Amino acid sequence: MKQFFFFIICLTCLIRSSDAQIPNKMNYQGLLTSSSVPVTDGIYTLQFNLYDSLSGGTSLWTETQSVSVTSGTFNATLGNVTPLIAFTKPLYLEMTATAGPSITTPTAFSPRAELVPSPYAHNSRSLLGPNSLATGTGAIAGGTNNRASGNYATVSGGGGSSASDSNSASGNYSTIGGGFTNEATGTYSTIAGGFDNFVNEEGATVGGGNGNTGYGLYITIAGGISNSTEMTNFATVVGGENNHATGEYSFIGGGGGGSSSGNNASGYYSSIVGGSGNQTEGDFSSIGGGSTNIAGKNYGTVGGGSSNVAVGYASTIAGGEGNEADSGSVIAGGKSNTANGAYSFVGGGQNNYVRGQFSVIAGGGGVLSDSNSALGDYSFIGAGKDNQTSGTHATVVAGNKNIASNTNAFIGGGNRNTASGDNAVVSGGYNNLSSELNSTIGGGAGNIASDWYATVPGGAENEAKARYTLAAGTHAKANHVGSTVITAMTWTLSNDTISSGGSGQMVLRADGGLYIGQNTTGSAPFDSAKLINTSSGAYLTAGGTWTNSSDKNKKEHFVPVDGKVLLEKLSTLPISMWNYIGEENNVKHIGPMAQDFRAMFGLGNDDKSISTIDPAGIALATIQELNKQNQSLQARIEELEKFVQSLATRLMKSGDESLGQLK
Repeated sequence: MKQFFFFIICLTCLIRSSDAQIPNKMNYQGLLTSSSVPVTDGIYTLQFNLYDSLSGGTSLWTETQSVSVTSGTFNATLGNVTPLIAFTKPLYLEMTATAGPSITTPTAFSPRAELVPSPYAHNSRSLLGPNSLATGTGAIAGGTNNRASGNYATVSGGGGSSASDSNSASGNYSTIGGGFTNEATGTYSTIAGGFDNFVNEEGATVGGGNGNTGYGLYITIAGGISNSTEMTNFATVVGGENNHATGEYSFIGGGGGGSSSGNNASGYYSSIVGGSGNQTEGDFSSIGGGSTNIAGKNYGTVGGGSSNVAVGYASTIAGGEGNEADSGSVIAGGKSNTANGAYSFVGGGQNNYVRGQFSVIAGGGGVLSDSNSALGDYSFIGAGKDNQTSGTHATVVAGNKNIASNTNAFIGGGNRNTASGDNAVVSGGYNNLSSELNSTIGGGAGNIASDWYATVPGGAENEAKARYTLAAGTHAKANHVGSTVITAMTWTLSNDTISSGGSGQMVLRADGGLYIGQNTTGSAPFDSAKLINTSSGAYLTAGGTWTNSSDKNKKEHFVPVDGKVLLEKLSTLPISMWNYIGEENNVKHIGPMAQDFRAMFGLGNDDKSISTIDPAGIALATIQELNKQNQSLQARIEELEKFVQSLATRLMKSGDESLGQLK
């Protein structure tokens, strides 16, 4: 019985809610007839084969199913038993009934049916380019000679002249956009393009470039040459050459260079923005740029520069060259500076060394290997070179070769000054020494303040060598407790000095004299003959004579005096011998009391003192009065002498010769 075959083929996408994948099956419907009459209803065993030719050839795919036939029609889902092959070329379906009602021998229904476009929709699962292979389920292999062996892997394009120089996506869900000799072996891994790039872990990504290697989960290499993430996760290299992000979550922005110039971020969460030969070894450490910088401990930071090393926890170097920061310390810049003290700071300069905790060198330095040195905790050096602060809280603001070696010692500047006492101060100058508690030198040269609270304001070769002393000028020596020695002298020999003679003494040497002025301007009058000169006009001569001012132009309210009245008052003024309290008893003086003098004459400012000019004026006035009285008496005497002479002459004439003796 010859049977004829009419069938309809329909490809249906059966979507599962869990993964939305296209099943590798094809729905097939047909009509079985014998002499144009439908075959007997029943169960038939049907064998399906796919060929690449309309007749002859070798079967490329085969499957046998038992199907129900009603009124000649049946429905079968091909691929239920054996997965269908890829529809990459024209295919023809042949059906053979091997068993069923009215079937005594296997009967092939002819002709073979060519598959029409609907089944070729399966190619959406495996799109192939020339000589490319997509062997993974749902894989896509575009380009030339590329391989997509991972399930749902994609090679969009690119490739080379042979499989050895083409792209390979072997990881499930892996993707290669193009280029050549790229290899994506990790699940969900991606290489966008370039050549000789490799990723091997889940979610790893290489954007492009050449020779980049990504080992680790979810790493990213955007591009560049020979960059890598080695055995780490979530690391990122944006670009550059020979950069290596080996710490988890580490980051390199770019830079690098030859094999020895690449950047290396090995600390967890560490970052290098750019530059060359930089290394971040500590977790959370960072380098902005520059070359051959190292952030060696956790949270270490180097902004840039060259050969800087942040060796301590949370240490920072902003830039410069050859600087080293430890233990939370900071170096802003400069060259060959070292901050070893915990949380210390160097602002810049060269060859500065901070060893004390929380100590600071702002700048300066020099060519010596250890120029400015802050040894004491909390100490400070502002600038200059070869300065040293070894005391806690010690300070040298600037200058050269200054040493502040005790607690709170201070040197403002100058050269070769030393403040070695607690709270000792040298403001500046040269070769000054302030060596005891709270001793102070304002400046000058060669001065010494060598006891508690001793002070030298300035000058040269002065010495305040006892407690509470002050020496100023030049060659002034305050050797006794509480003494003050001030000199105003020209520089002479070193042994031309003046010293205190005892405790509490104030010594003033003024070779050009002392001028005391009030409300005066301009240059002070100079007269070497006057030891003390004043703006009032009074002065003490170099010979020791005190001279009061008596210029008429400085006086007013002139009133004549009555010498007779003054003489009468003076004659009743109490005058006694006495000594001042505090003087030795054998030191005697003669004079009135100020209270009596004031009460009697009403002169002076108060009744506690007597000026030298008022007694002199009273003396002159009373002398004038005495002179008047003397002249009056002299005239009276002369009259009496004339009278006596006349009387004697008359007596002689009377013959009484004895009376002549009156002559």
